[in-house]
Amino acid sequence: MEDEMLFVHQANGNYWGWVDSGKLYTKDGRHIGYRQGSELFGLNGDYLGEIRSGRLVTNLAKKDSGKKRLGMVADRLRMLPPHVSPGDELEKPTPEGYEDFPDAENI
Repeated sequence: MEDEMLFVHQANGNYWGWVDSGKLYTKDGRHIGYRQGSELFGLNGDYLGEIRSGRLVTNLAKKDSGKKRLGMVADRLRMLPPHVSPGDELEKPTPEGYEDFPDAENI
């Protein structure tokens, strides 16, 4: 459910941040995007990736097409990170046709 807080990790297991009320935050609290269903979009509306099997990944076909966009633009917000940080997890295989979600510094 999009209204619940969800801690998110990259496929390589690195703790990335969280999604809360449909907004995507980095682990240091920067608001960098939105969630629509399983898909994630940047503040400029560009496709960033998706949550698949509990991990952040990017569909190469959607990324390369440049056509997948969310019709909204927003200002950057900052939130305090949650009091509890889940830390890193074990790596999971990245599905074929996907790549690991980019590091927050690269968005």
